[in-house]
Amino acid sequence: MNSTLRKQTRVLNHMNVPFTLTFMTPSEVDVTAEIATVSQQVDRFLAQVDQQFSPFKVDSDVSRFQRHELDLLTADATFQTIYALSEDAKQFTQGGFNAYYHGYFDPTGLVKGWAIETAQQQFLQPLLDHPWFIAVGINGGGDMQLATNDGEFNWEIGMENPTNLQRILATYHLTNDAVATSGFNKRGLHIERPAANDFRQLTIIGDSLTTADIWATAGLSMAATDFKRLSELHQLSGMVVYDDLSVQAFAGGEWFDAQKL
Repeated sequence: MNSTLRKQTRVLNHMNVPFTLTFMTPSEVDVTAEIATVSQQVDRFLAQVDQQFSPFKVDSDVSRFQRHELDLLTADATFQTIYALSEDAKQFTQGGFNAYYHGYFDPTGLVKGWAIETAQQQFLQPLLDHPWFIAVGINGGGDMQLATNDGEFNWEIGMENPTNLQRILATYHLTNDAVATSGFNKRGLHIERPAANDFRQLTIIGDSLTTADIWATAGLSMAATDFKRLSELHQLSGMVVYDDLSVQAFAGGEWFDAQKL
């Protein structure tokens, strides 16, 4: 790996969330044009996803589906994909994730993660076939899909303290990974907290941001004991911050001793 790398970022705003695209390249090359092209492609894609799946837009496909105005399950391939992912998520989380939680279809808990992962795969990932790009990633409100083509490169990702965002609880060194974090202090979390859950913040690390985002949401909506059981079954990895501000990590379904902040 070239010892001198240049980090370039572009920020796009959709779904009331800043999406940061990050490009790591050798410092001596000029890839401004390539970055501009990809950024425009991602911008258009995210705008389309927002228009299609926002529950806050009266003319979105989700809102129209809620009003039974359009049979999107047979008319639109992307809608079919999101609907199928929602149904699958309900099954493998044993109801922890439920797009019909409010009584009507609202896939908000997985759309952002799916959009980030899809944008990474379709637009950023192909850049790694070129030697001028060492690593690429998308961060949307703290949820990330990351990639690199260099075995020596690591993304250094800090996990924030939910009570003090200037303090880092832990640092992970990742390569081709996804990170999703949900918490009751996070904007846009639309789930009811069960009495048997003392999680304040939950981070999931895995290969797919879609799946990680689903688990980060589901883990806050079920009893803590149920999430731990499912984390062992599905060999999940990540970190929990509890209400008492203790922290506990888990990897491959194995849980480690909690530590006080």
